Amino acid sequence: MNAKSLRIALLIPLFLLAAGCGADIGSPNQSTSTALPIRVVRADLASGAASVEELAAWSQLAVLGTARTARQEPNQVDPTIVSTVQSFTVDQLVWGTAPRDTVEVRFTGGVVRDEVPDPYLLQLEGQPQFDAGHQYFLVLLGPSPDGTYMVLGGPQGRYEVTDGRLVAVPGTYADPVVASLNGTEFEAAAQELTGMTR
Repeated sequence: MNAKSLRIALLIPLFLLAAGCGADIGSPNQSTSTALPIRVVRADLASGAASVEELAAWSQLAVLGTARTARQEPNQVDPTIVSTVQSFTVDQLVWGTAPRDTVEVRFTGGVVRDEVPDPYLLQLEGQPQFDAGHQYFLVLLGPSPDGTYMVLGGPQGRYEVTDGRLVAVPGTYADPVVASLNGTEFEAAAQELTGMTR
């Protein structure tokens, strides 16, 4: 089994753990989650790519998208594990084939309410909720059987686009892939990464 297959195989359980019934949470960074305490969990399982070249080669889809609504999906086996499915309007297809003008991205994290005395926001390290209305460059794996995608390498595959530049999640700058892409112009980064996928 090659390294890509092994990493994808390790990530499949995250997709399966996140299965459950959905509850619409609207815009996750509005009043639903900001008033709650945040519990950050280490994310060593999703170790990601060792280089920008690997990030581009392993991905199936990359888009520039605007975050829209999100829905919460608690885990049926363990209610303290939740996932969020964030909907994005596709503003620009960078590479791959998007099935429609909207993509849904599933990630571990969200509001934990069931079977806990005090609700809290579960967040994987370096992978906060997306801000509705903000634009992001996303490097994705998938789709999974339910049609959702997953960000490749956690913070390595997600950058807010501000004033035309990629802005990484704060606190993730030590990662070599993140350091290579953070602060670069979106168009230049998209062109360079697209060349690596050929």
